[in-house]
Amino acid sequence: MGDVTDRLFDAGPETPPAKALSSDRRRTLRQRSDIARGIHPLTKVELLRPAGRTCGECVHSFKRDRWWKCDRVETTGGPGTDLRVSWLACALFEEETT
Repeated sequence: MGDVTDRLFDAGPETPPAKALSSDRRRTLRQRSDIARGIHPLTKVELLRPAGRTCGECVHSFKRDRWWKCDRVETTGGPGTDLRVSWLACALFEEETT
């Protein structure tokens, strides 16, 4: 009887614990979720309607060292305030004039 009971409750090989997501991956997932909800991931303002313009076309985007930032939000030297120029523009969009 013990033989059947042992097999009945055998969990098999131990499953390794799930790998925790990195802070970069968590941030990317949050940003994608914001965009899906119609919210700009950095400014937290509604996306520009009609869509079609990007942050890279906006006068508020600027490059600090190697990273793009937005002057409409408080910026830091860290990745949390990095801007992706390919993101859809938010309602604060102003066209870059050259």
